[in-house]
Amino acid sequence: MAEEVKKNEIKRIDFSKLKPEELPSKVISVHFETGDQELTIHPLNGRGRIAWIGNPKHTQDHVVFEERAVMLALLYGCDMTEEEADLLMTADYKAARFIGNQVWIYTNEYDKSKKAEAEEAEKNSDTAETVTEN
Repeated sequence: MAEEVKKNEIKRIDFSKLKPEELPSKVISVHFETGDQELTIHPLNGRGRIAWIGNPKHTQDHVVFEERAVMLALLYGCDMTEEEADLLMTADYKAARFIGNQVWIYTNEYDKSKKAEAEEAEKNSDTAETVTEN
């Protein structure tokens, strides 16, 4: 149960200790109607993941490629503005869909690698405890 706090003792978040996760990035080649270009993408950031959670078609292992999925990938996996993402989706939907797909694939790969790292760290921690106990 939450502890009652007096007015002059209100606790606040120490934002100086919070650091955004450093995400990897990669360059992909995208075919636009006007020619090929390279574009840097990264896995969805925390804000993008929060935006996606409310999608009723979302499951942890499946992304339905609807407008919202592509838009969120462009906004949070390519750092486009809403205006840029909207223009791209209107002017060259194939490129927008391709980029969105690449962001979702990269996000899934990143999540799997983070999970594997955590499992390995836990396994190593368990091994270290066993060795220490002996």
